Amino acid sequence: MSQTDDFKDIRPFTDSEARKVFPVITSSPYLMKIMEYAYPGISEKETANLVCSCGTVNEFIEKVTYPAVTKVLAKTTDSITSSGFGKLEKGGSYLFLSNHRDIVLDSVILNLKLLENDMPFAQSAIGDNLVPDEGLKALASLSKNFVVYRGLPARETLENSRRLSAYIHHVMDSRKESVWLAQREGRAKDGNDNTQSGVIKMLCMAADKGENVVDCLKKLRIVPMAISYEYDPNDAYKLRGLIANEKHQKYVKCKGEDLSSILTGITGRKGHVNISVGNILNDELDPLRDLGNPVKQIRAVCSIVDETIHALYKPFKTNYIACDLLAGKEKYYSEGYYDEANRQAFVARISDSIENMGLPADDIPLAREKMFSMYAAPVLNKEKK
Repeated sequence: MSQTDDFKDIRPFTDSEARKVFPVITSSPYLMKIMEYAYPGISEKETANLVCSCGTVNEFIEKVTYPAVTKVLAKTTDSITSSGFGKLEKGGSYLFLSNHRDIVLDSVILNLKLLENDMPFAQSAIGDNLVPDEGLKALASLSKNFVVYRGLPARETLENSRRLSAYIHHVMDSRKESVWLAQREGRAKDGNDNTQSGVIKMLCMAADKGENVVDCLKKLRIVPMAISYEYDPNDAYKLRGLIANEKHQKYVKCKGEDLSSILTGITGRKGHVNISVGNILNDELDPLRDLGNPVKQIRAVCSIVDETIHALYKPFKTNYIACDLLAGKEKYYSEGYYDEANRQAFVARISDSIENMGLPADDIPLAREKMFSMYAAPVLNKEKK
């Protein structure tokens, strides 16, 4: 069995597989929702003709996915800025280890910027809970997503982590493609971008026999990445979970909530967006050899990634306003980071979001505090240095 076949249930489609899927995917309601939003009035027949004119995965991305995404982003953002891409080699493969805000758009915007810089698309990790049926899974696979299985029994989780690690190394070593991976499982709902040690441990599971943590990670050419949104379209969804946690209650997602979050993230207003990539971490990793203990090395890697992402993060006026509102001060206002009109607009949006949640009156003060904390966290983390 080929190595590619070993990963068949998690990897994206090959070109030959995609050609068989194109006629089927044209009936996907998910695809039509995105196409109708991007191209109002487009018919199912027009969408089908466009999809079936593709011959490869890359052609599908270039002719269908990314033109549609570009149209959507033009409607839902005021600007998308970036930095750091000029330092990357055009033909290089990298592991973009990223903070995580939006289920779909974090990796999509990265690939848009890679495309603008004449670099190949990166494969992206996506949780199996976000592709609950074959239609969504097919769309994800056609967009170069590979599946991360979650909620498995302990033994299966360990084996799945080993295979996932092997796949990421295979993509970078054999296919010479880049990979986007979130620094943690799930989005940072409270705005705190912290790397889970389990993610770094997973990346080391495919190490060669006798290979240490540092050498294994250096082969992956890790590039920290920070993406920031002026407004998070899903802040109300995230807030429900934060309130439940604060009240020591178990938060149970509503049926279809993940899909709603995906669509809201894509079509909701985001204001300004920025994506920044750093340098390859190899020089920072070398001194960790002296720690000897793999557990200490992995913890140190997490700290390095965290500090780099916090430094790369570009705060917007909303973040500074939230800091002042949370602290009950006017530090950033007095320093000219925003004006009164900005503050009023932010407060109005937050108030509308909370009101639309239909929370009990007693929960509203807590909701406001958690919302302000969510937006303030990136600035507070950035200033810890």
